[in-house]
Amino acid sequence: MSLNNEAAELAHSLYNFIKEKYGFEQDPEIDFIEDEENAQNILGYTGHYDPSTKKLAVYITGRHPKDVLRSFAHELMHHVQEFEGMNTDHDMSVTRDPNYIMKDKHMEEIEADAFERGNVTFRQWEAYQKGYGDDKGKKQVNEVHIPKKKLSKYKKELSKAGEIAKNAVGLDEENKMSEVKKEEKEVEVNEALKDAHAYLPEERVCGEAYNSREEKVYNELLKKFGIKK
Repeated sequence: MSLNNEAAELAHSLYNFIKEKYGFEQDPEIDFIEDEENAQNILGYTGHYDPSTKKLAVYITGRHPKDVLRSFAHELMHHVQEFEGMNTDHDMSVTRDPNYIMKDKHMEEIEADAFERGNVTFRQWEAYQKGYGDDKGKKQVNEVHIPKKKLSKYKKELSKAGEIAKNAVGLDEENKMSEVKKEEKEVEVNEALKDAHAYLPEERVCGEAYNSREEKVYNELLKKFGIKK
């Protein structure tokens, strides 16, 4: 089943917007389904996506076209997730259970991400359609978006890098403190030597008649601070 011409044109535009924004590698197989029985069920299906076959379906009977497009964006986000690796190493057969969201934490996160990014992307596309502006619209399309699973990984890596940087800063501060202590020690040595013994014998009041006691103290200070004559 297909949408009417206007809805089909908008669906095509929305599809291109999402594909350009997220850059998935493979086009999904898309089906818009008429189902009167499902439409009579208030809690009936609105859409679904099969990651193993890359097929998505959206139910359209009795629904407002805008609501159909919103569901289309949601199911496309599941396709985006597949190429972002969010389903890697996870048993997707759990989705056969209609209550899987209550039993599988990972799938709960998958659904939350599809609702969040799908709805936000849909609103961005809608604003663009309503004349938000070419420049701003293009800016939105070209924004870089990191899926939550990868974002969590990046945060951990950034945190680790932060710790490394923090440790490096700590070492740098330690080195600076060491340099300060070294400078303080040099000042301490110089002041002690200055008080104990004049650097130049001719500058002393006694001339070359050194006081034996001061000479002894002077030599002991040199030895204490490891200074060779």
